Amino acid sequence: MFKETPSLRRFLVEELGEAYPEAVEWAADETGLIDDTFPLACPYSIDDILSRDFWPE
Repeated sequence: MFKETPSLRRFLVEELGEAYPEAVEWAADETGLIDDTFPLACPYSIDDILSRDFWPE
């Protein structure tokens, strides 16, 4: 998919940077943990996230 539309990869990187803080808020609300419990930036790369074989620890 990225071979046909390499600009999509840049879009995903930008969107991840924007979406992650909101995801942290949702996760904090859902778990009752404070926001500081979560990393400031997403610890996973786009390649990690899109990999079928990737499972975070």
